Amino acid sequence: MTRQEAYIRASKYYLDAPLPEHWEDYVNGALDLFIHIHTWGPFEDYSTKEVWELISKLASEFESL
Repeated sequence: MTRQEAYIRASKYYLDAPLPEHWEDYVNGALDLFIHIHTWGPFEDYSTKEVWELISKLASEFESL
C-alpha cells in the first residue's frame, strides 16, 4: 500500500468523506479546511491537528502491513 493510499484509507475512519486522491498537492491550508469541514461527528470536538494526527497514526499502521 502506498503512503497516499494509506492516508486515504485511514481518513475514512475519521472523516465523513475520504481524503481526495491528490490530497498531498493541497496548499495554503486547503487540507486543514477539508479536514475541518469533513470531520466525522464523534470527532467534532477534536482540533484539525488532532484529527490529522489520528489519521497519520492509522495510516502508518496501514503502511506497515
